[in-house]
Amino acid sequence: MFDILELFGIYIYIHKFAVLGKQRGVRTISKTPMIWGMTGKCDTNVKGWEARAVGSFDTAVKGSSDLSAACLRNLMAEVAVLCGFISGGLFNDFIKFFDTIDIPILIDRAEKAGSPLPDLALILFMHTAPRVIQHATACSFPIQIFKSILAGCTFSVPLTRCLLRDDVEDIIYHNQGGTINTYIDDIPITLSERSRLRFKRNIIKVFSQNVFSKM
Repeated sequence: MFDILELFGIYIYIHKFAVLGKQRGVRTISKTPMIWGMTGKCDTNVKGWEARAVGSFDTAVKGSSDLSAACLRNLMAEVAVLCGFISGGLFNDFIKFFDTIDIPILIDRAEKAGSPLPDLALILFMHTAPRVIQHATACSFPIQIFKSILAGCTFSVPLTRCLLRDDVEDIIYHNQGGTINTYIDDIPITLSERSRLRFKRNIIKVFSQNVFSKM
C-alpha cells in the first residue's frame, strides 16, 4: 500500500488562453507521484477489462486520437454531401467534465459495468486523495476532495467509460437515425438525410431532448 504522502497530488496553477471560442481563465496541471505512474504502466487487470468493455461507439481506443476521430467524422460528412445527402450534427463538449464527476455515481456505474472492484478502490483512493495547489513556488494547504477525478491519470479514461456507457447506449437507442460516437468527454452526433425536412426534424429532436442533462 502507498504511504499517504505518496498520494498527494500537486497541481500547477496556470493561465488558460481562449482557444476555439472557449473563454480565457485558469486551470491546473496535475503532477501525480512517480510510483502511481508506474502502477498505471504495470497494470493488466483494468486494461484487460477495458479492452473487453469498450463499446462500438467509443473512438478513444489504443492508437487513436481526437484528431483522427474528427478527420473521419468530417470525411464521412463530405462523402454524404457528395452522394446527395444533407449532413450536419451536434458536438457535445462537457464543461469542467473531470472536475464535476460525482464519486458515488461513478462507483455505482463502475460496479454495474463490471470494473474490477479491488483495482477501482485503489484508483479512487488516489483520485480522492488530498491535493495541493502550487503557484509561483507557493503551495496551498492540502485540500480534501469529494468530487472530481484526475484528468491526466492512466485510469481516467476507463473511469469515464464506466460513467458514460449506459447513457450513451440509451442515446443511441433513441436516435437510430444518427451516428453517435464518443472520445472521452466529447460526444458528437452526426446526421445525414436526403430530405431537408427530415434532416431538420431529426436534428431538432436530438437537440430538444437535452439528452446529456442527466450525466
